[in-house]
Amino acid sequence: MKKTIISMLIALCAAATAFAQEGKMAVGAQLSYASCNENLGIGAKVQYYISDPVCLEASANYFFKNDCVSAWDINLNGHYLIRLGSAFHFYPLAGITFSRWNAEVDYAGPVWHTVKSSVNRFGINIGAGLEYEVAPCLIASLECKYQAIKDFDQAVISLGLAYKF
Repeated sequence: MKKTIISMLIALCAAATAFAQEGKMAVGAQLSYASCNENLGIGAKVQYYISDPVCLEASANYFFKNDCVSAWDINLNGHYLIRLGSAFHFYPLAGITFSRWNAEVDYAGPVWHTVKSSVNRFGINIGAGLEYEVAPCLIASLECKYQAIKDFDQAVISLGLAYKF
């Protein structure tokens, strides 16, 4: 699992450096809650501002084990920023997701053993969020999205902080 998370973070950093010369970017972290199995999670994100109102975001999240189930996902979302004031933005979002759900159950029968299972799924994201510019280079965000994933539909609520450069 650690190798997977490290690989995802390296891929996000590589994506950030690939676009660093073209426009403004932000790199940050987030705390998340997923409703499907009531998992709490942590994640990383990279945002690239194509134009003033349009932003692409790549993110990866790991959801901690709850009721024998853990998960991780990788998302690519588009945001359309609508200014609500000098420091606030509202944005609708749409995108795609890839997730992996892992179950691990221990059985104490005649012989103690562990049964492991995992499922990979693609899905779509739709939702909305708010951004607040804490400082010219620091952005706080609150985001709610619905992930339509076969057998694993869920709402994800995230609270993030990103450094904009």
